Amino acid sequence: MVYRVGFSVGRNIDEVTLALMAQSGISAVELKGRNYDLKTLKTAADHSGIELYSMHLPFKPLEEFDIAVVNGDIREKAINYLSELIKKAADIGIRKFVIHPSTPFTETLPREERKKNAMYVLDKLAEIAHGEDVVLAVENMNLSCLGNSADELLEIISVNDKLRVCFDVNHLLKNSHREFLQKLGSKIVHLHISDYDFVQERHWFPGEGNIDWPDLYLALQEIGYKGVWNYETSLSLRGTNPGERGRTLTWSDIYENAQEIFSGRQPQVIKE
Repeated sequence: MVYRVGFSVGRNIDEVTLALMAQSGISAVELKGRNYDLKTLKTAADHSGIELYSMHLPFKPLEEFDIAVVNGDIREKAINYLSELIKKAADIGIRKFVIHPSTPFTETLPREERKKNAMYVLDKLAEIAHGEDVVLAVENMNLSCLGNSADELLEIISVNDKLRVCFDVNHLLKNSHREFLQKLGSKIVHLHISDYDFVQERHWFPGEGNIDWPDLYLALQEIGYKGVWNYETSLSLRGTNPGERGRTLTWSDIYENAQEIFSGRQPQVIKE
């Protein structure tokens, strides 16, 4: 199966950029953050032939959006804000929403208590999303965050059978990619694609790290994944694997990288 190619974009997205993405073969975008003029952006995306496919709900500042915090007032404010954002984005056709179950821990609150807090919020937001005919996908995390293993993420989403999963392939530190996919299976409805060294999340371009991309692509087909192949990586040299990529990426690089993987090849590092 050849997937549609998508890319996670920030607030600097505009009609010119959308047109360039479309010309290169990219057909979907994920919006990251908030404070978009959603209706204007929808018009620009339609004009370019790009689908506003998903939205990554805000998780910063931590004092406002960490849904696992002990402070109940913060959690309720987050529910209210995120509910309204989901409704506004759903109104322009966005159908998938990604959320972090927590940020790295800065408090001494026990993990089980944090999990309980996060599950309470996710249950509420899953129902809001369902009411808008959209899907809330919980992202797997790394380090001390909640959802840093397949088993814990399964436990978290068990609070509401409407919850689904966004698989960030560069976050896994406790499972292999195949093990994660086998355990989460059809719950996975969205991807964040980037590479890493299996030590820490890096968000490198595929081919700059250690992921076996042909095997991951095959494993996704085996579980029946049918969503977008959505990149979450930096175009610039900032954040690249030192000594690997030789230049800033173009939109064509993104599309061609995906085609290499879809053809069963390990993608090559861009040297010049």
